[in-house]
Amino acid sequence: MVYEVLPDESAAKSDYIRVIDNEGEDYLYPANYFILVDFPQAAKRALLRTGVPVMRGIHTGHSRLIPAQRKNP
Repeated sequence: MVYEVLPDESAAKSDYIRVIDNEGEDYLYPANYFILVDFPQAAKRALLRTGVPVMRGIHTGHSRLIPAQRKNP
């Protein structure tokens, strides 16, 4: 799954990131749970067209998106 990351300098200092979840709410998660990626604009638009509910948090104006692939801590 792909989630939007919101800027949060305070969270970043503690190695956390603020992620918009499947319901559109934002929460803090350990940064090592995710892999940060930067999609080209065309890929962002294609993801938006999929209509998959978990993709609703993706906005073409945001460049930092993450797939929810947990790493083993």
